[in-house]
Amino acid sequence: MTEHSGRYDASAAWWSTHDAVVHAYDHRGHGHSDALSAPREAVSVWAGDLRRVVERVAKDAGDLPLLLWGHSLG
Repeated sequence: MTEHSGRYDASAAWWSTHDAVVHAYDHRGHGHSDALSAPREAVSVWAGDLRRVVERVAKDAGDLPLLLWGHSLG
């Protein structure tokens, strides 16, 4: 896939200048990530990965509001 989190560097930089902490990641098999070992299970893998990312970011953010911003998978 050609879409990846690095395409949003300019947006991340803008948000960072407005007191936001920005995290970005690519779903497995997309962008600069490793390929999926079992593509048929992609949706459940992505959902689990996203859950872990959100839990970690929320923990690190403390009382700061959390905003999720995603891009279409097709």
